[in-house]
Amino acid sequence: MIIEKRYCKKCNEPIYGRSDKVFCDDGCRNAYNNIHRKETNDCVLKIYKQLRLNRKILEKIYTGGVGNVRVPRNKMLKLGYNFLYLTNFQVDYKGDQYEYCFDYGYLVLDKDWVLVVKDMFE
Repeated sequence: MIIEKRYCKKCNEPIYGRSDKVFCDDGCRNAYNNIHRKETNDCVLKIYKQLRLNRKILEKIYTGGVGNVRVPRNKMLKLGYNFLYLTNFQVDYKGDQYEYCFDYGYLVLDKDWVLVVKDMFE
């Protein structure tokens, strides 16, 4: 029986152990996978960063008032809010659509104003 030497996909060191082993240790496996998934991870991190910023802005506006707060759309844009990023939406019994970023959301009142709300459907 001829035993073929195997080498780590990341560091090219000899591999010992199981016959289906591809990396010499967990560090090499993690480093290899991080490099190969970097493009996907960067995209996900960019989206998550914007979602966190959106939530932070909604929370700041909501806690600055008493209950639901009517605010100009331009103010939200100036604070860095991106209306393209949301986590879900809900339609109330009147047919109004509330767009949410985690537990804070808003209702578009007209083209210039929105109503910021919290946990309406919990």
